Amino acid sequence: MEEIDAVNDIFRNAHTLKGMSATMGFAKIAELTHEMEDVLDLVRKSQLKLNEDIMDTLFKCLDSLEQMVDSVGNGEAEDVVDVSDLVAKLSSISKGTPAPAADGAVAAAPAAASSGGDAAAGTNLDLDDIDLDVMKKAKEAGMNLFHIKVTLMETCVLKAARSVMVMHALDEVGDVLKSIPPAEDLEQEKFERSFDVLIATSGDAEAMQNAVDTVSEIEDVAVTAVDPDKVGKEAAPAPAAAPAAAAPAAKGSPCT
Repeated sequence: MEEIDAVNDIFRNAHTLKGMSATMGFAKIAELTHEMEDVLDLVRKSQLKLNEDIMDTLFKCLDSLEQMVDSVGNGEAEDVVDVSDLVAKLSSISKGTPAPAADGAVAAAPAAASSGGDAAAGTNLDLDDIDLDVMKKAKEAGMNLFHIKVTLMETCVLKAARSVMVMHALDEVGDVLKSIPPAEDLEQEKFERSFDVLIATSGDAEAMQNAVDTVSEIEDVAVTAVDPDKVGKEAAPAPAAAPAAAAPAAKGSPCT
């Protein structure tokens, strides 16, 4: 219990420091605390077992952060310590793989992903009347609505962890209205590699893409704008076309 309490304390402090440093433009501190937060969040949710190697890495991070914060407090640069190895180590831990070098390949995949925005909006979200009502109210409030389809890499080891991190990243930039499968199933890894999210946000499609891009082991991201007033209406005229085609045949029958 004391161990988890300590992890929770470090997580809260890392989260606070990440937000403050990012706001104030201290990129190195923000990057290190962001990676720490990812690892600690997995430990808190029992998706990653805390061991001596992880503890040692986290303590090294705390030592480095102390030096960096002291330097900033004295009006000096934040990069008094090279934390690139620690950042790579934390990223490797959170991804469940021993190869930090894979980060570059992972980051490259989502870059071309937004081209998938031509997919039919909302088709994989099983929207009902309640969903549409919520969406319409969000639209009336000036919010943008997006359907985001996320596909994890085949080599992803911690699928549940990755999906939770995506949901958390999207929560930071908007309000997640729905996911398919539901959040509970995502957390229990009851899905293959893809899942769909409906989000209401004041941001644009690029902001949604960038939010998901902060998570590793993502193979593809498709962001599509959704208009609740048009969802499902494209298919509505189809049944009416059948009687129109049948009318000429009916007129011709008396001539036989």
